[in-house]
Amino acid sequence: MAGADDDDADDVLTASARAPSPTSSSYAPPSRANDLAPISPRRVVVGTLGATALALGANFLRVTEKLLGAVPEFARANKLDVVYPVQGFLRSYEPQKGYTFIYPVDYLADQTMARRKAMRVEERNSLDPPSLRRESRRNVEEPDAAYGPMNSTGEENVSVIVSSVPAGVDLSVFGD
Repeated sequence: MAGADDDDADDVLTASARAPSPTSSSYAPPSRANDLAPISPRRVVVGTLGATALALGANFLRVTEKLLGAVPEFARANKLDVVYPVQGFLRSYEPQKGYTFIYPVDYLADQTMARRKAMRVEERNSLDPPSLRRESRRNVEEPDAAYGPMNSTGEENVSVIVSSVPAGVDLSVFGD
């Protein structure tokens, strides 16, 4: 039995001796980078364009913001300031409600107003059947959009209330 185990060990040694190893003379590492894969100009161009598009779309290192700041009229005319800051300002744009305005980039959306607005939309578009209970709801005019600086108590903010104006009321008394 001991002789059979020795024969198996010899077979393993001879098999491993036949396999090329990095130290054997039959193995030669690539001498140049071109031996690995040919450089394709198309790959270089597509890779560069893809990386540039990704960097601009993500505003990587604020590159897009700086480029649009160089041509603010173009950016504002095409409403690019809704997504990217232009000269330190963003735009709130609601064409269905009829308003647009700009606000400082360091202002944040009021989370309470955003949550209430989302709840109203969800109630209007709910897949659930309406409740059988009659719930009396007050018709309260509240801001449609509100923005303010971080960590403030609301003393400084920008708010928009969408409402119809009664006949005979002149809004010019509030200013330009």
